[in-house]
Amino acid sequence: MNGLFYFSAMRKWLDQLFTFTRGERNGIVVLVFLCLFAFVFRYAYFYFKPVEHFNNSEHDKEVNEFLAEYNSKNGQPEPQEQHVSTDTAHEVGYRKSDSEPYTAKPRNATSLKLDINTADAEEFEKLRGIGPVISKRIVKFRILLGGFAAVEQLKEVYGLPDSTYRHIKTQLVVGSQAPTHININTASYKEFKAHPYFRDNAKLIEAHRKQHGDFKQVSDLKNVDGVTDSTYRKMAPYATVE
Repeated sequence: MNGLFYFSAMRKWLDQLFTFTRGERNGIVVLVFLCLFAFVFRYAYFYFKPVEHFNNSEHDKEVNEFLAEYNSKNGQPEPQEQHVSTDTAHEVGYRKSDSEPYTAKPRNATSLKLDINTADAEEFEKLRGIGPVISKRIVKFRILLGGFAAVEQLKEVYGLPDSTYRHIKTQLVVGSQAPTHININTASYKEFKAHPYFRDNAKLIEAHRKQHGDFKQVSDLKNVDGVTDSTYRKMAPYATVE
C-alpha cells in the first residue's frame, strides 16, 4: 500500500510539474523557434558574407620603386614591374614586418653606431631593416630587462629576423651604462615575474630561498631546481645578492 501511495504521489507531482497552460506552451514554441533562427542565421551570415580582397597594387608599386632606387645605386639595370616577395627584400637589406613600410635608408647608414641602452625608437629606425614596429619592440624589451647586457640580446626581440641582426650587429654597442639588477634575496615574486629572464622560474626561486635561506652568491641560482645553464647565463648579469 505504501508503495502504491508513493507512486501515486510521484505521478501527481510529475503531472503538476510538466503541465503547462496554453500561454506557456505558446511561449515555449516561440522560444524554440527563436533559438533555431539564431543558430541558422549565424551560419547563413558567414556563408553568404562577401569575401573581401586585399589590393596589393600599392604595396607592389612601393617595393618596385625601392628596388629601382637600390639597383641604380649599385650600377644594376632598373627591374621591370613585377611582384617582389618579402624574401627578396630581406636579401637586399630591407624587410617588411608587421605592416612596416619599406623605407630607403641613408647612404651612410652603415657608418652609424648606436648604444642600444640609450638609443630611442627613432634612432633604431636609422638602421637598415628596422621599422617603427620593431624599433618600439626593442625599446620595450630593453625596459622590461632593465637594460641590455650584450648586443646579442637583440636577437630575442620578436619579429627581428636573424638576417637583419647579422647585417646591423657591427653598428651596435653596449655603453658603460650597467643594466638594472635584481636582489635575489629580497625581490618579491611579483618582481621576478615582471622580468623576462626570471618569470618562468619565479616560484622556484622564491621556494628555494624559503627552504634554504638567502643566496650567498649569484651562482647559487644554478642550484635552483629547473634553472638550466642557459637560463642561468641569461639571469646572471641581472642578479645580485647585495
